[in-house]
Amino acid sequence: ETSYFGRVENPLCKGRVPGGSSSGSAVCVTTNEAPFALGSDTGGSVRQPASFCGVVGYKPSYGLVSRYGLVSFASSFDQIGIISKNVPDCALIAKSICRRDKKDLTSVKKDISFDNIDGFSVKGKKIAVISELVSGYAKEKVLHAASFFASKGASIEYINMPYYDYLLECYYILSTAEISSNLARFDGIRYGYASGFSSEKQIQETRTEGFCNEVKRRIVLGTFVLSAGSYYGYYQKALNLRNSLIYEYNKIFSDYDFVLTPVSTVEPWPFGAKQDVEMYKNDMCTVAANLIGAPAVSVPAGFTKTGFPAGVQLMAAKFCDGELLAAAAFLEKGLKGDPHA
Repeated sequence: ETSYFGRVENPLCKGRVPGGSSSGSAVCVTTNEAPFALGSDTGGSVRQPASFCGVVGYKPSYGLVSRYGLVSFASSFDQIGIISKNVPDCALIAKSICRRDKKDLTSVKKDISFDNIDGFSVKGKKIAVISELVSGYAKEKVLHAASFFASKGASIEYINMPYYDYLLECYYILSTAEISSNLARFDGIRYGYASGFSSEKQIQETRTEGFCNEVKRRIVLGTFVLSAGSYYGYYQKALNLRNSLIYEYNKIFSDYDFVLTPVSTVEPWPFGAKQDVEMYKNDMCTVAANLIGAPAVSVPAGFTKTGFPAGVQLMAAKFCDGELLAAAAFLEKGLKGDPHA
């Protein structure tokens, strides 16, 4: 809705948003303009549009795909993700791009196999469902996915989400702080758009004209939390909370193989129906994976009773990407053969 190039419409429900921010990537795949597309996922920017547009959206573990060439937004959150028609296609692309790159210092070398996703079985696996997130328009889809896994031999347990009440605040404090720092380079002299003026006036006009209101809003918020009077009260506390969140999710993944949630609790909304801060709340289901660096995938689960496309999300422990996509493929195949999906 805030794209520099204008609004991108959801091809499955006209007049409504396709999700974001990798909306163009999702729409291209949904409309068969491309067999797959890449996007950057900072807090759900690949998974949410994939869910809203009825395709697969995969965010790899942090460091598994090189960020070289990506314009840094929030460096410790950003990860290149894949949007595809189905999970096997996604695994094929992941096999090609998940590798070490010396040009990216956050890139890691991990031997992860994406070859054996077809022979996967959930029998004996333990799957946690986040109780607080089982609500909204996709509630029935999550419950149906949990029921499907249970029918195939998986153990399903409902758990509470760690630091649920502070998750969004933690994400937006840390991500906007990094945004403020990263976008400071776009002054029109060394990088980016130039207004045509000179000296100090050029910089002022460049940053005024070159950034849309949403980007400016995040820069201002990030600058505020990094200021001397707010650093310890906001930024440092958010850093501590992020570390605690990683610890809590490590405990969860020591007991469970996967975590199941909706991708969004809100259906694709009409253009102009939500204020900016309201849209931030829609990231509640997806930001945890970016905060802890874990892999997550949105699997299309058909349409709701009200006619909107919906996806369900699976998460796994960091660098368990092969197992995650195998479980996602298993779920996708099961849901496609179910008339109630």
